[in-house]
Amino acid sequence: MHSALKFNLPNFIQPLDTTAWRVVEDQSIASTRKLVDSFEEHELLEQLIEQVKPEIPQQQPDFLGLHYLLFTPFRYPPLQYGSRFGNRSTPALWYGSDSVATALSEVAFYRLYFLRASNADFGVTEVRLTAFAADISTTSALDLTAPPFAQYTAAISAKTSYSVSQALGQQMRDANINAFQYYAARSKETAINIALFTPKAFKTKQPKANCWQTWICIADQQSVEFYARRRNDFPNQRFRATDFMVAGVFPTPN
Repeated sequence: MHSALKFNLPNFIQPLDTTAWRVVEDQSIASTRKLVDSFEEHELLEQLIEQVKPEIPQQQPDFLGLHYLLFTPFRYPPLQYGSRFGNRSTPALWYGSDSVATALSEVAFYRLYFLRASNADFGVTEVRLTAFAADISTTSALDLTAPPFAQYTAAISAKTSYSVSQALGQQMRDANINAFQYYAARSKETAINIALFTPKAFKTKQPKANCWQTWICIADQQSVEFYARRRNDFPNQRFRATDFMVAGVFPTPN
């Protein structure tokens, strides 16, 4: 219905200064150390893994000295179905959230999607995750939670389709937008996600200091639970597959 949304985007460009949280696989040495028998073998394994990763665009000034957690999403090609604001033929974006809880809701959705889409029976899985924050600061941003975009939130943040948001993403890329914020589609509460087209929107080259958290993720095909390693500091988070369903069906990203 709204697949041909068109906006005069330069009229709505504004500054964006915020902090975005992102949750990734555990960044400690233990995540791959258990696969080998010695420190030396682990060093070799890490070198081999690095060799098969896409090259870092170090020739671009915006990537020079950038922490790997900030440049990694830009390093990889888009997923099979693209992402909410990027199609299969455009460079990947860096996505973050306004809080750890919002970021965990995104992780929960894709964890459940993976477990439910596979023919394999993984049973109950357990993985360690790292949450970190990055400061965002740019003068070339859009706020998709404000007019005139807000009236199209149901389409832009649709739970079952990326068609409208990917088309809008291309418009933003063509307009040289650096970053933007939009309503999160997977959060139980009203929440905001942040996305970057380019690392030049980061305020610094490093993640935010003293904002690292370790979480344990326990999941099966029906639910995902997150437990902070320091349990007294952060409340547990639980998501059921039914939390994400639309008309009784778990959405497929497309």
